[in-house]
Amino acid sequence: MQAPARHHRKPNAGVAPRSGRFLLAASRNSLGPLSRSTASTAAAGAGAALVWAACEPAIRRVLRTSYSDTRLVGLPLHLANGALFALAYRELQRRRNAPAVAAALAEHVALWPLVGLFDRAAARDPRAFAGSAAGHAVFGAVLGRLLDD
Repeated sequence: MQAPARHHRKPNAGVAPRSGRFLLAASRNSLGPLSRSTASTAAAGAGAALVWAACEPAIRRVLRTSYSDTRLVGLPLHLANGALFALAYRELQRRRNAPAVAAALAEHVALWPLVGLFDRAAARDPRAFAGSAAGHAVFGAVLGRLLDD
């Protein structure tokens, strides 16, 4: 009687070669259900939100306001919102040719009333409104540039 056939593994199967090319390809494929395009769009949104956060102190000084979108929600949530906005904007861009600055300012105007839930004084302050609008404009300009809008 013959012994059952055994499946032979190739030598070093499952062991990553030391080639940087292989590791780069593996990291590209490790996104799972996210495509590289989706991940890079989200990263662009988070990056644009980070630039906004960095510019916010200057905006507050120029407009003489203490209101800060970044401080209101915290930096991690601000960056996550930037990433989500970028994904939504990319979808909007596929359907309509809307500039990123216009989309960011539309979001600002649409969501500003919600600020009153967290900071009633800021919601009524025109300088705070202008400061937030300036931050959204910076975000939109940077996002448009990163996405080659």
